[in-house]
Amino acid sequence: MNILQLNVPKLKVDLTKRKVSGLGNLTILGKKFTALGIILNERGLKAKNDFDFGILAFNGATITLGKDNQGNINNSASIVGNLNFLGSNIANINAKVNSEKLTASGSFNFGDILILKGVNNQKKATLILKKSQNGRYNSVSIMGRFYLLNQELTSVKISQNNGKIKIFGMSVNVKN
Repeated sequence: MNILQLNVPKLKVDLTKRKVSGLGNLTILGKKFTALGIILNERGLKAKNDFDFGILAFNGATITLGKDNQGNINNSASIVGNLNFLGSNIANINAKVNSEKLTASGSFNFGDILILKGVNNQKKATLILKKSQNGRYNSVSIMGRFYLLNQELTSVKISQNNGKIKIFGMSVNVKN
């Protein structure tokens, strides 16, 4: 199975801006998305539309696949849009992924019961997962303010790295 297939029947070539654009179809992991605004330029591939994967959907989203120095699509991607889980809008999200880490920032709303927002002057909470050299995610950090039923519980920065959890500077050893 191909990871990514692109079908753009009518292309517009803009030589001054060095880009190709058009409306077309994009298939990601066998799921077809139609009537996408697609742009291919020197920075990479960009597609705009709603991306519905069933229980998980991105509405009004822009997906960008970056390019490496040789001009090939590389292993980095980003998505910006509204994240829906089981039909509920849980976040306006900006996520980036590459071979080393996944970073997602936004305001996360789980049915107005539990909400995660940014801390201090930041409007968005941040979640970061980092990979180790063996390919497993071994580090996670969460930064934001938690609200339960519209009451602020706490502002928190939580990080876990190689069996050690840190919360507000406290350190707890965890067995793997």
